[in-house]
Amino acid sequence: MSFEEQLERAARGGRFEPQVTLDRSAGEVDGNNVVAEDEAAALTRVEYVYQALSLVLQHKVQMMRLAVSGGR
Repeated sequence: MSFEEQLERAARGGRFEPQVTLDRSAGEVDGNNVVAEDEAAALTRVEYVYQALSLVLQHKVQMMRLAVSGGR
């Protein structure tokens, strides 16, 4: 189950059950299995998701303020 699926489950009141996996791939000669391009792409994706969720939250807060103030 992906992190996003776990987060969605937790948001609905379910349990959050994180899992840790160990990457045993050989990688480079020095033992480093990090691919900088892959990490940069993943970071960009997370940044876009964060920005989108932040915008949704801002709109929800604005709607709540409008409801509380009676539309004034």
